[in-house]
Amino acid sequence: INIEMARLLTLKAAWMIDTVGNKVARKEIAQIKVAVPKIALQVSVYPALSVTDGEEFPSRRRLGGGDYFISFEDFAFFRRVYLSDPEREARLPLVSPIYAPDYKGLPPALMITAGYDPCVDEGHRYVERLRADGVPASEICYAGTIHPFFLFDGVIDAGRDAQQLVAGAVREFFVTGG
Repeated sequence: INIEMARLLTLKAAWMIDTVGNKVARKEIAQIKVAVPKIALQVSVYPALSVTDGEEFPSRRRLGGGDYFISFEDFAFFRRVYLSDPEREARLPLVSPIYAPDYKGLPPALMITAGYDPCVDEGHRYVERLRADGVPASEICYAGTIHPFFLFDGVIDAGRDAQQLVAGAVREFFVTGG
């Protein structure tokens, strides 16, 4: 990275997250409009945008049995670990950003989803809602992949391709100024 690019990156922020980061930074995701208004771009890689069982997302029911890396039991574990009162907190937008009332004013978004991921439908829904609220958003779904494919770039070609796509999109965004 050259000095000019480093300066540019210090002036703008890109929101890059995978599901592990989502669990850690959930409150920041929901508060992006208020807490971090300078974020210029959000890039989400197969995010789990709800810690509920996701009954309203068909992919959770269809793919959440554990055959595709992540399961209903995992979401139950996340609720127990991250929430003090799971029954009360699981649908709060600060915990499950998919339930935020609107996304107006958020930065443009690039969503990477995996076709065999229990979270794929919430990724689709997030992009639809962003667009409905006037936020530029695009989605690339890697149809034949599972939840952590992005991290398996040494084993799954789609992981390497997705990493290159994200790097290129972020580079292009910052070079052109969005």
